[in-house]
Amino acid sequence: MTIKLNADQRKGLIAEVKKYFLDEHDEDYGDLRAGFVLDFFVEHLGPVVYNQAITDAVTSLQSKIVDLEGELFEQPPRDRTPKKR
Repeated sequence: MTIKLNADQRKGLIAEVKKYFLDEHDEDYGDLRAGFVLDFFVEHLGPVVYNQAITDAVTSLQSKIVDLEGELFEQPPRDRTPKKR
């Protein structure tokens, strides 16, 4: 699966890349250069982060499904008749 950014996401993330390099490295990146950096990270880090998010979501859902059985099934009443001796 290829991670695709819409135009607004891409524009906002390019602005973040430019801000990061200016603030942290005192380097003024243009849109093209920042776009190349963004493309690199989306291609190489995106799938790893995406897969981890899916793994976390599946784990969370699986634990909720286990709890769901306890929530849905009604427990039969305990037998309260006195036992014969």
